[in-house]
Amino acid sequence: MPDEQTVIARLDGRVGRIVLNRPQALNALDLAMIRTCTCALRKWSDDPLVHGVVIEAAGERAFCAGGDVRALRQYHLDGEHRSHSACALSGRHRTGSIRNAGDCDRVFS
Repeated sequence: MPDEQTVIARLDGRVGRIVLNRPQALNALDLAMIRTCTCALRKWSDDPLVHGVVIEAAGERAFCAGGDVRALRQYHLDGEHRSHSACALSGRHRTGSIRNAGDCDRVFS
């Protein structure tokens, strides 16, 4: 399903949780996933209420197969050389101030 989020970032109390959600590709990281993770980690690093981060993976076959070389090649072939990123926000950060939203091209919740 193409509209499904490949990275889910949310707060669970004082813990940031990132779920890699591409089990069909063994959760191999593409550029959008890396940028979404980076955005969430930057936001949480400045938040004194976040005491830790847990990274999990959907599916049972693999945690993360590494970088998605096929997606990176296609990204290059498509001429996608400009840096794009999006932040998916959930929980209390949806309505609170977002200090690092400037690091992202798009912010959605």
